[in-house]
Amino acid sequence: MESVYIDLNLEDEFDHPDNRGWINLFKHWSWSTMFRSTYAVCCATYGARFQSFCETRLELTPGRVAFMKTPDADATTGLCRDRSALEDYLQRAQHETFDLNFEEVRIIRKMADDYRELDELILLRLRVADPSRPGDTSLSGLALEFTFGFALTNPKHEFVYFRVQDHLRGMGLARQALEALCHEGYISIAADAPGTAEQQRRFRDLLSSVLREAGQVDKAMDAESEK
Repeated sequence: MESVYIDLNLEDEFDHPDNRGWINLFKHWSWSTMFRSTYAVCCATYGARFQSFCETRLELTPGRVAFMKTPDADATTGLCRDRSALEDYLQRAQHETFDLNFEEVRIIRKMADDYRELDELILLRLRVADPSRPGDTSLSGLALEFTFGFALTNPKHEFVYFRVQDHLRGMGLARQALEALCHEGYISIAADAPGTAEQQRRFRDLLSSVLREAGQVDKAMDAESEK
């Protein structure tokens, strides 16, 4: 599809009569549930202009960003502060539910070793709608749902660690996830969060931009001043 898009200059020649057959074929494919699921998984490997073309012309998107908090081991301790409960969860998430890959499990274990104040593990999820069930936003109306990253927070709901899988970066997923999380009160970064100065600066800039758009900059500033 991307080769045809480039060869026929579909960005500018979308409405040309000679390209009608290709466009009809693409639209036919785009209504397939399996096709949409496949696109959601692999669209990060295509060029930005082709991704934009698929979204605006074919209504193909990576999916809807959501988040899922892992179940607490105990209401007073939190999952990440109960190491045995965390380890049980990580084993299930990697080998049974496949919510986390081996690299994510390795990072979470290391963070739990190095940072004792971890409280919550939040999975960042992509949800792909089933085109045969328009308007159904329930989980049963999804064609596919999968994890694309995770966040670790402390008891104050401050971000300690935030990660999007390498092959899905540059698509705006981090921003969308932060937009959803900031409405749940996750609006600041832990003062002792790990990472290089450059990594922290980039994440702070992104979070500040999201909070500014959401009108929550004042809350974030108040939280920072209390530290």
